[in-house]
Amino acid sequence: MSQPCAILDGMAPTVNPDSAIKRPADLQKAIWQHTAYAALQTDPWVFTQSWGGFESPWWIPNMLPAALCLDEHARKGSPVHVLGDRDVDGVSSTALLGRFLRQLYAGNHYPEDRINLQVSDAGDDYGLSGAVFDSICKSAANLVILLDMGSTNGPEIKRLKQLNKDVIVLDHHQLHDRLPDDADCWLVNPNLPGPQDFDRNRLQPKIATAGLVFKLIMGYGLLHTSESGRLYHFQDGQNRRFFCYCGLTFNDPLRGQIPQSVQFFDGLLQQRKRSIDLVPLSDPRIRAKLELDDTNWEFLQRNPQMAASHLLGMAIARRTRFRQLIVNSAELAAIGLLADMVPVTNENRHIIRLGLKRLECSVEAAGQSFQTEGLAALIKKLGLPVGPLTSRDVGWSIAPCINAAGRMDQTRLALDLLICKDRAAAEKLAKQLIELNQARKSRTSRNEAIIKQLLHTKQDKLSESVLFCYHPDLEKGVSGIVATRLTEQYQKPAIYIHRENERYAKGSIRTWDGVHVLELINRCADLFVQHGGHPEAAGFSIPLDSIQLMEERLKGLGAASLPRIETSQSHSAIFQLGQGFDLLRLPDFLSSLEPFGAENPEPVFILDPVLMDRVQFMREGIHARFQLKEFSRAVDFVAWHKGPQVKEFWQTGQKLRLEGSVDRNYFAGRFKTRFQIATIQKSEC
Repeated sequence: MSQPCAILDGMAPTVNPDSAIKRPADLQKAIWQHTAYAALQTDPWVFTQSWGGFESPWWIPNMLPAALCLDEHARKGSPVHVLGDRDVDGVSSTALLGRFLRQLYAGNHYPEDRINLQVSDAGDDYGLSGAVFDSICKSAANLVILLDMGSTNGPEIKRLKQLNKDVIVLDHHQLHDRLPDDADCWLVNPNLPGPQDFDRNRLQPKIATAGLVFKLIMGYGLLHTSESGRLYHFQDGQNRRFFCYCGLTFNDPLRGQIPQSVQFFDGLLQQRKRSIDLVPLSDPRIRAKLELDDTNWEFLQRNPQMAASHLLGMAIARRTRFRQLIVNSAELAAIGLLADMVPVTNENRHIIRLGLKRLECSVEAAGQSFQTEGLAALIKKLGLPVGPLTSRDVGWSIAPCINAAGRMDQTRLALDLLICKDRAAAEKLAKQLIELNQARKSRTSRNEAIIKQLLHTKQDKLSESVLFCYHPDLEKGVSGIVATRLTEQYQKPAIYIHRENERYAKGSIRTWDGVHVLELINRCADLFVQHGGHPEAAGFSIPLDSIQLMEERLKGLGAASLPRIETSQSHSAIFQLGQGFDLLRLPDFLSSLEPFGAENPEPVFILDPVLMDRVQFMREGIHARFQLKEFSRAVDFVAWHKGPQVKEFWQTGQKLRLEGSVDRNYFAGRFKTRFQIATIQKSEC
């Protein structure tokens, strides 16, 4: 008999109606115990409203000196040039930092026009190169901040340093042999080796650039609180000594001496006439001042490894301005983190949860406080609900619109929307962005048709372990999304290459089944003009006359010889539901597991056997909607792009096996429970 929980390993689990889950309480227990949600099971703040889920910004290498550098320039009102990448992470990062800096400069009585915001756009090469680099060299900026780029721009950054410009790089891409020298900039990248003398068990090394900007803003705020000058120390119930500094927990390996990392931080602060003092939590007067009551004190003694995060959370809770700074920064950080598909666990999850809540408030209170009108206008025009937003709302609606701007060489349009303060202008920009996304969808369809014909005429490509797609007619701007769809369709890594000009082409590669695609294309590094990315997704520029050679090098590779990502793969969670299961109650429970994403997957449900009823076809038969005889008619079952398949099953009257996800759809001012079908096939039961 099959188990109600099963891990998907490329094949659907065996279905047995007798093992189906029949009660919502049993499903909740099965989901909570599933290995796919291991990160939630070990997160003490998973279902709380506590601020304890936030970690110190200082664990990220070079974050403290970067924050001090930013503080120094902000005090002087130095001209600042911010340059971000063209994808959602880059644009949301640029908008987030730009909004913060402009508000900061206005508060210090400096003109906002000293903050110059720029994103890669039409004709720009990736990163700090070409005309973009030349313009920054000639600018009056004393501080240059690179977002989602810079880890591979060592020579260019050295040149900026020679021009007496300070440089901060916030980037999460893999390290490269063109890494900047330490003396030339503050490179904030979680892939760098950081201090090793504090507890790293809860840290989340995979964080998008929007998350790094969030942490920089949080760090800036932390510098302006008394917490930056306090090193707390205490003994737990076993008389072990612990140090806590700005969210970092240290054991006592040096027998009472100040931890080495704190000594380093203290040295940086002393250069700016600040210092760190030892503060004993054993002193009742100190605990009273920190509002550390007996319950919290006992918690720290029982859970010393969580002490620093707990103390940081309490510091956020009792400081209104510091807390509001974090809240106001979360909405754009959430969009960047979700769009870049980082693990939705630990602190990433807490930032995204806060951001989604903030986005809900933004629609109802646009223009207030730190919020601009842009996101509110976009949410309204997309027809998203006025109420709780989900990770799906961001991933399927908001992020694609922002991404379309960069893909269609109009990245500035998305940036202008995200920093817009005027309601009328925001509505106009939102309309343009949605229209641009529709044009991107049309371009995607055209290029998918070209590849379909390419693979029809050259079917030998389908036998290779890496699907290699190049055709002179392929267009730019859709390489990532088409490559992703190819991996899903053919279940192997896929490469999409389009012609850029008369000499060069650009390409994207996406992973499948844990293949390390960055290492894979490194085998062709000598052929590229430029390349980089992540283990799961990478891009490159290549001369046209080298494309065939690249394909030859990747030909004949066996699946077993492909480089693998050295991390455990995320599990998917699939559950079989019994006939008549109360699907109407399911969205409320699932919302408690939000946000969904990498390492916190949205549950998949099997219904088998079932019979369709009241079938309706949409968009000339492309899509279908129906109900099931075995389930409440208040639930809509929707099959996107499966209209012909539904029609065939409907005409034959067969019992079916459905696999899909459950959510609450918002349409015409009403919410309705919806089952979105991923696969539909004949039942074997």
